Amino acid sequence: MLESLSTLKKYTYLFLIVLLVGCKSGDGGDSSSTQPPPPPPPPSENVGGSVANPSQVSFSVKNIISSNSGDNYFKVEVKTGGVLYFDLLFDGAYDTAWITRCYASSYEKRPMTIKEIGGNTVYSSGCHLTNSVSLSKGTYLIKPDLNSNSGYFYASFSSDGTPASGSPSNPIELKMNEDVVIDETMLRNYFAFKGEPGQTLYVDSYLNDSISSRDRTRCREASSGNSYWNHHFVYGICTGSSCNCDTSIEIPLGEDGETSFKIKYIYKNKGYIRAFAL
Repeated sequence: MLESLSTLKKYTYLFLIVLLVGCKSGDGGDSSSTQPPPPPPPPSENVGGSVANPSQVSFSVKNIISSNSGDNYFKVEVKTGGVLYFDLLFDGAYDTAWITRCYASSYEKRPMTIKEIGGNTVYSSGCHLTNSVSLSKGTYLIKPDLNSNSGYFYASFSSDGTPASGSPSNPIELKMNEDVVIDETMLRNYFAFKGEPGQTLYVDSYLNDSISSRDRTRCREASSGNSYWNHHFVYGICTGSSCNCDTSIEIPLGEDGETSFKIKYIYKNKGYIRAFAL
């Protein structure tokens, strides 16, 4: 009997030792099993630099415009030539009065300047916040600035290898009978559609801020060739180089059944579009 108890105690001790060793090996104390931390999320914005050390312009996230104009230098390296598109979105007022003064005076500050490093100024954006410029091979310095206003801008390049979805060189494939968001930047509002030859594409837009009768009048004046109401006031659903000054359009499809268009509304207006083809 005593011998049986002694044997039982011996096996009980062995069992406890095995149990303790197993717990120790699984308590996370072994550094070799530690997992590396997850990578940081991609940046959501790109901050500018100084004239001596400009930041590389981003074609995927917003480029920040500081109220300190000395921090608003960006550069772009063009390898094969192409078209640079940009859309400036300032926090401060950019209203009709400013536009009128800008066009009437050669002294009004220009919101965007592009200069070839070591060369001449190739672009001064006049009074436009959205525009495009052809650039040949070289390195260029970009400086957005509007009377020390802060904000941001989006950019896209026609020969960039990974252009943003909805940009001129990578339009969004339009889906039927679905709400498609209108982005705050016009550089993300390019769409393409492929249907059947002879169909008509119907597109309707629903805006957060309705278009005023005053802006409708200015748009029609600008579209008719009145230079006083410059192309900043031209808006709507645009095919080719013309916009229709409206929130809906009917686009007849040709023999290939393909079409493309962009959405351009008054400064920072958002909303969504819905389309169907018959």
